[in-house]
Amino acid sequence: MVDSVEYAIRAATWAGVSLDRSQLDRLSDYHRWLADEAMKAGGIGPSEAPRLWQRHIADSLLFLTGVASEGRCADLGSGAGLPGLPLAIALPDASITLVERSRRRCDLLRRAVRILGLANCTVMEEDLTAVDLQVDSIVSRAALPPEAIVRAVTPFAVAGTPAIIGYSHEDSPPPPPLGAQLIRVELVSVPTEVLDTAAHLLRIVPN
Repeated sequence: MVDSVEYAIRAATWAGVSLDRSQLDRLSDYHRWLADEAMKAGGIGPSEAPRLWQRHIADSLLFLTGVASEGRCADLGSGAGLPGLPLAIALPDASITLVERSRRRCDLLRRAVRILGLANCTVMEEDLTAVDLQVDSIVSRAALPPEAIVRAVTPFAVAGTPAIIGYSHEDSPPPPPLGAQLIRVELVSVPTEVLDTAAHLLRIVPN
């Protein structure tokens, strides 16, 4: 396994998005920021250093499959900006809101937004269960059980806003939808050759 920008190209291509040189350079800047600042600040674990491209940046770009190129998107529980910051880089005409309840992490995210020069990205300090936003899509890689994320995004899906969330529990079935008559939960499996490992997403959409 080679930790490189090639993973980002593969992931974006799988999601139907082509990245130009300036976007790849900005993703490289984000990679350096994760390694140099986010890890030291506790935004991401130091053991993740060898796989930042594959497991975090490229994995985040898989979420492009659920975000419109000019739409409004909220990243719930953004943490160190994953997947929101890579999405903002890949979709310069989209509007990305990074929602994070920790003030310390929000300050860290605002610094990353400034460093990367992302005019299409804003930071909101709020608990993901109390978010009140008018958006076209929801994404989340928050470190919560899938059931908890499904509960958090269900009100958005019921109102007509689709959501894409990370799902790493390959050995267990996706959680059942809450209010199955109103929404459905679909498992999206990413081909192994994209990231050289299994990857899965859950798509939550209105019925």
